[in-house]
Amino acid sequence: MTSVSIDCPECLRVNTCRINIKSGKCLNYEVDNVKYYQHKYFRSCLLPSIALAMGEVSNQYVHDFILKPKWLIETSGFPFYEYEKYTDIPDKHIDRANVWQIDNGHFASIPSMARFTIKEAKSYIEFCEKILYVEIGGGMSKELQEEAAYLKGKLASCYSRGRAAC
Repeated sequence: MTSVSIDCPECLRVNTCRINIKSGKCLNYEVDNVKYYQHKYFRSCLLPSIALAMGEVSNQYVHDFILKPKWLIETSGFPFYEYEKYTDIPDKHIDRANVWQIDNGHFASIPSMARFTIKEAKSYIEFCEKILYVEIGGGMSKELQEEAAYLKGKLASCYSRGRAAC
């Protein structure tokens, strides 16, 4: 087994961080990267709390088949984006989306959160927080509260400085 020197503050701070080195850089940490903090907060704190409150075992199922369709209905009026032809699907959704053909011969797409803009991801996270705290009446476990507070603080800092700083 090869030993790897880790200088990544996130890997050093969170002992459970899986090392993810690409081109000599740890992909788990990018200073002031709002998309990183959005993803980390959603995946490690918010989504597991929602799934647990719903009594679901699969976080991914809750994310892909419950939360994203509900959010799309709220933001666009439909549970997915519909395209007449496969080639009409935007390039940013082709490689990272759930795509299927629907009964009318058109194609449906639910994009990956990785392809959301910062504004879309912020809207989605706020929607999911509303689901957790208002609709379900749930909350986060004590173990997740400290991590969530840290990540929400990072997000607030990024949002307050505007997109360019993030």
